[in-house]
Amino acid sequence: MICGPDTITNAILMMEESKTGAQKGILITIMLVVCFIMLITLYGGARLIKLLVQTTMKVLMRIMELILMVIAVEFFFAGLKPIIQDIMHIY
Repeated sequence: MICGPDTITNAILMMEESKTGAQKGILITIMLVVCFIMLITLYGGARLIKLLVQTTMKVLMRIMELILMVIAVEFFFAGLKPIIQDIMHIY
């Protein structure tokens, strides 16, 4: 999810839209800053896991599973909506 198709597409489009070398340099700098922030976040998360109690980890895993399920259901209904609309137009 950190570097999925949306992220790659967005980076390509933003690089295409930047006209000057300065704009491209700023864009690359921002990408490097975001990568550094993600590195710190992921490294800090690994250290934080060592400090958490097992019960807390189980609760956090359940919450993350719930969020993942909600995203999956949203994708399902977003894909189902055009199919139902096409069926309704065909009598």
